[in-house]
Amino acid sequence: MLKTPWFPTIHLDKCDRCEKDYKCVTFCPNGVLEIREDNVFVVNPLGCVYPCTSCANLCPKDAILFPNRLVSSRSKNKSTLYKIVCKGCGKKVSSSRKKDYCFDCEKVK
Repeated sequence: MLKTPWFPTIHLDKCDRCEKDYKCVTFCPNGVLEIREDNVFVVNPLGCVYPCTSCANLCPKDAILFPNRLVSSRSKNKSTLYKIVCKGCGKKVSSSRKKDYCFDCEKVK
């Protein structure tokens, strides 16, 4: 049962705008985030899909946070992405699995 509204909070003091790449804005297919005056803002909070945290996982500065959530035992974060650094190639990737290797390095192992 969801108890709090579900949308990100952008901490502008941490955000470095990904060197004008704005990965979170570019990634979100629901138009939740937008660039205004060279900053990232939440402009469509109702477009955010519970329990997606993909934009936060893409953020290299951890400037995107979501509210604490209650997750029922039936829906254990199946769509949550984790930020990992591959122990094989050192590449930073997002994955729905908590693994130590990216898919490419895992195939080679």
